[in-house]
Amino acid sequence: MRFPLRMLSLQQMERLARVIAALNQLRAEESSISAGDPFAIGYFVGDNNTPNSLSEDDMRRYEHSKNLREEVRLLRKCPFCGNPVEIKPLRNSWRLAHVCSNASCFSNTSSTLGGYKGSLPVCIVDNEIYRFLPCVLVGTVDKLAIIARNRYFAHFVRGVKQRCAKHGYTSYDECIERWSGCKSSKKDLEKLAPINDPGISLLIQDELHLLRAELGVFNGHYEGLLRYLGERAHLRPKVLAATATIEAYDTQAFHIYLSRARRYPQPAWRQGESFYATSQPPKHRRSYVGVFGHTRGIEEPALRAIHLYQSEIRRLFANPRAAAAIMQCEDVNDDVVLDTLRLYDLSLCYVNRKSTGGSIIDKVVQLERQMEAEGLGTLKAQLLTGDQTIDEIGATLDRIEAERAETGHPRLSVVAATSLISHGVDLERINMMVVCGMPSHYAEYVQSSSRAARSHPGLVFACFKARDPRETSQYEFFTGMHEHMDRLIEAVAVNRFASFAPRKTVPGLIAGVLLCDITPDLYGAQITKPLDHVPTLQIALGRASAPKKGTQANCVSEDYIRAAITRIIGVDTVRPPASRSQIENLRKRVDEVVDDQMGAIGRTIESQLKVVLDPITSFRDVDEGIDFGSIDSAGFVTRLRSR
Repeated sequence: MRFPLRMLSLQQMERLARVIAALNQLRAEESSISAGDPFAIGYFVGDNNTPNSLSEDDMRRYEHSKNLREEVRLLRKCPFCGNPVEIKPLRNSWRLAHVCSNASCFSNTSSTLGGYKGSLPVCIVDNEIYRFLPCVLVGTVDKLAIIARNRYFAHFVRGVKQRCAKHGYTSYDECIERWSGCKSSKKDLEKLAPINDPGISLLIQDELHLLRAELGVFNGHYEGLLRYLGERAHLRPKVLAATATIEAYDTQAFHIYLSRARRYPQPAWRQGESFYATSQPPKHRRSYVGVFGHTRGIEEPALRAIHLYQSEIRRLFANPRAAAAIMQCEDVNDDVVLDTLRLYDLSLCYVNRKSTGGSIIDKVVQLERQMEAEGLGTLKAQLLTGDQTIDEIGATLDRIEAERAETGHPRLSVVAATSLISHGVDLERINMMVVCGMPSHYAEYVQSSSRAARSHPGLVFACFKARDPRETSQYEFFTGMHEHMDRLIEAVAVNRFASFAPRKTVPGLIAGVLLCDITPDLYGAQITKPLDHVPTLQIALGRASAPKKGTQANCVSEDYIRAAITRIIGVDTVRPPASRSQIENLRKRVDEVVDDQMGAIGRTIESQLKVVLDPITSFRDVDEGIDFGSIDSAGFVTRLRSR
């Protein structure tokens, strides 16, 4: 399960954990499905969120620092019993495990969980994932770049042949945790029978429309590598790509997956109808209000809308009978009315820039003084951006959910959030939203505004900038824009045949072919070390004059590698809608890069393949960043005078 944004992967992780828990409980009851490993999840994201490996020093730090353990805690509630979860370093299996605080929980008592007993079946460290091979991986799109940097990614696409009794699956006659102290030698490892169809069977891609520009191109080339490796193993993975806002989906699917797409569900012949939805009889869920501000800053109309809304909500809290009359439910008691009002006392302000969100939070303080003077209480505000940690974001979302009931503490009133919250966040209490300036794409507007009123009727204020001609036009045609929003969704800009893309992707594709295709076939028969060991690779390519014992010269063909890369990128043949000129141009570019990289492998004195090829670590790597700084005006004038 792959997501373009970190926030999406975190939310889906929590939902999937409940499914995996139910499956394991069913597995314990049904002997017919009890064979093999337990159902488990691997959280497969970048090392800024969870570690790639654990050294002895790392394990010691996690053992002694609660703050470090909290930083990598992904689940706050046990999916089996709902009790609190903590991170516990386990030296016997060398894991950072999620452990339920309830001693009688299924996860702590059931022997059917095998090696996971005493913890949740969740792996968060990369090496854990390679050693335990959980049945579902949840991660970000960028993580696929690791295929070129870690030989053990081959476990996902070619299976495993050995097992360490203490640390789990491994390959190449050594335990993956040998660097952390495992003493198992080749003779201690259990040999495993080959697995039929060991590759990934299903790729679920969420928010397909976000795979655009360089992210879409780079991901498309690496998706081609996954497809190629699947075919080499047995079957290429099936792809299920989901999105609520898409245009020209078939073209985008071609450029990312090199395949034709089938849309499901298809829209019906009548507007507003499909297999899943109907517009008859009409039920109004979300009401949109256009606000055209005449001030310089977009924050003022947004704050004014929040002020008026929050003031009225406070007055209704103080007078439940008036609220009941408005709801036309005079016969219900005050507790029911207050319970309903708690669904509407939170205002979400969507901003296009972090600076705008910070400005909103700062100016909420001024609103708070005004509301206190009117006897309407205080306003508590929170900013959500991608700069915050998983734990900070999760704590805010937990607070929003917890305040569905009366907590006896000051309630969160205003949340200002960037695009972090515009995808995959489903919270029952977000029923009033202010869009502070229109996003640059209609798809983003649809996604962000649909965070409101997902479970209950709600209200969205769209605030427009008076000095922006585009937003002025959108306000003028506000009703028509919303009636025909599906026709305004822009096609995604992505082209897998971009001329300069091979410079970024081909090094990683070469490494992926060597580590995940050729090495599993040749290891033990014609090579004695995996091909990320450059001296071994040089001999195998016939570029070294002194063969090592056990490594056969010329057992790897450069022509094979070149043919694989052209097939992966899709320049081995002409496929409409790509033109012949596009294919020929890119094939030349690919050949040039392959020549350069193979030459570098032959000339280098380095021993690690990733050092020689330097494949990308993120699909958002376009150019090297430039550091910008600022100086105060006085210092600038002083320097000018000194000249």
